[in-house]
Amino acid sequence: MNYKKKVLINGFGSIGRKHAQIIKNNWSNFEISVLSSGLNKSTLIKNHELDFIKNNFECICDSLKWKPDYVIISNPCPLHIEHALIFARNKIPIFIEKPLGDGSENIESFKELLQLSKQIPIMVGYVFRHDLCLNYVEKYLQSKKADTLIEVESYCGSWLPDWRKNTDYKKSVSAKKVLGGGVLLELSHEIDLVNYLVGPVSIAYSSQFNSKILDIDVEDNAFIYSYSNSCKSIIIRLNFCTKPEDRYIKFQFSNEQLVWELINQKVFINNSNNRKEILFESSYSQDYKYELQLKSFFDFASNKIRNLSDLENGIRILDLISDAKSFGQ
Repeated sequence: MNYKKKVLINGFGSIGRKHAQIIKNNWSNFEISVLSSGLNKSTLIKNHELDFIKNNFECICDSLKWKPDYVIISNPCPLHIEHALIFARNKIPIFIEKPLGDGSENIESFKELLQLSKQIPIMVGYVFRHDLCLNYVEKYLQSKKADTLIEVESYCGSWLPDWRKNTDYKKSVSAKKVLGGGVLLELSHEIDLVNYLVGPVSIAYSSQFNSKILDIDVEDNAFIYSYSNSCKSIIIRLNFCTKPEDRYIKFQFSNEQLVWELINQKVFINNSNNRKEILFESSYSQDYKYELQLKSFFDFASNKIRNLSDLENGIRILDLISDAKSFGQ
């Protein structure tokens, strides 16, 4: 009889359910259980959203007795470090959804988790590290290393009420300060990508504000002006109060521009003659990178590949968010 790997999903909101569905569809030899005190199991089973879940635990101690092989932490980010420490102390490989925390954590907690990560596999969920487009962007930037990078512009604009189907956005983690909401934490993918591709970056100026459009208690707009050794002008603009949605990173050189369209999953060059050259266009769905991310985590936990988004990087991004917030609103 083949042993089934056990995966515990700690937190069963929209991203937790996405991870569960991906595991169900791609790893038939895995058992999935959920740790969530507020889960209405009967309703979810009726909607066929939990018919493949082995157990629904309401406390961590019971979930530990199940002896999971892996833990996916996808609860509100103010709880990430506290729960990660519990599972790491029990020597269980951990995948932590981004962001790593909300910035209010005790520094000693980070130090302990870093120490534990030397023995226990821990990955942070910056999913665009697993996007197929990223490899083409990296290769192009490497080929232009001798050229001056004039400016980088990263933009993400969307409409929060459209993020999660059949969910009141005002009650979501994105909309509540106490749950770690706001664009700086929720849209930190952009900060991670810029820091990874042209960093390490330092923040020169930042501003954040609440437009009052959505009736929420967090910032829904942020502007970050930063710089690095490879580029002296890096601009990041974030919001979740605009339509239509748009998401891109533009790398401006003296004679051409590299553009990564994250929604269209396309990488192309605009040259000095205003001609567009497509470098790559993905034919996969947006969810494919989430599948690649989980595969990377399982492979990393089995010592098959290196960590593509480690704990140190998660802490670095959280520090950059704290730096941005220090400029106030």
